[in-house]
Parts: sequence; C-alpha cells; structure tokens
Amino acid sequence: MGDKWLKAVLLLFCLRILGGCEISNNSSETSAAENVDSKFSALVSGTYHGIQEGYFLKNQNGEDMVINGEKVPVPSCDFEFQLNEDLTVRLKQKSLSDQTIVNYQGTFKMVSQDEKQVMLECSLSDGNFSQPVYKLKLEKSNLKGVCLSENSPTFSIEKK
Repeated sequence: MGDKWLKAVLLLFCLRILGGCEISNNSSETSAAENVDSKFSALVSGTYHGIQEGYFLKNQNGEDMVINGEKVPVPSCDFEFQLNEDLTVRLKQKSLSDQTIVNYQGTFKMVSQDEKQVMLECSLSDGNFSQPVYKLKLEKSNLKGVCLSENSPTFSIEKK
C-alpha cells in the first residue's frame, strides 16, 4: 500500500513540476508578445490631426440621403486622435460650423502592415449611442496618412 501511495505522490509532484514549466513557457511567450506590442504602440503613440471636409449623408445604397426634399449635410470636422501606448485611443471631434465637440474613447489595434505602411483600427464610443470605427492608414517613415470610415469620406491625417 505504501508503494502505491508513494508513486501517486511522485506522479502528482511530477505533474506539478511539468505544469509549472508550462506556465513558465507561457509567461515567456506572453512577455515576448507584450514586448512586440510595446514597441509597436511606442512607435505609433501620439496625437494625429486631420480635417474632414463637409459632405452629404449617404443612404445604404450610396445615394444622398434626402429628408423633406433636402440633402442632409454633415459639416466639416476637426479630428484629433490621441493614441496611447496602452492601446487606448481618444478622439476629439469638433464641428467647424458651430464648434460643437464630441469626445470618444476606445481602443486601437494593428490590422495590417507591410514594410512601408501600417493600418490601425480605432473602435470608439461616446458612452451613449455612437460607436464609430475609424481606420488609420499610416506611412511608417513619417506617420502621415489617411483616416477611413465606411460612412464618411477619407481625409488626411498626420502626427503632431
């Protein structure tokens, strides 16, 4: 009976050691992934500015939306994206017609890259009903690029 008990204890001890090794390996992989993320986020962190020209709101078919016989205008807006090293983002969107400001918060991630460009996706919320997603396509050499959205025209941005 004593040998079986000793074997069981040794087996549990070995499993515990192997489990500990696996956790240690995962920690190394995690720290390596965090290191890559921190290099990436340090590269792109900062404030990006751009102005989107006014346009007319489009319907799901890409046609101008008309209400009471009038096209629905969207005024020019000043966009200021603040990308942080912790992969959070803040957007200050200011209407250039009446100076109204809407503040958004969210996160960003890299969705693609090549040797010259990186594409970031910013998922934002105003805390109420608006949850826009913007893609920032940036040149790695100078961190200038464009802001893309499914529902509005593309506009240029650059790092301040």
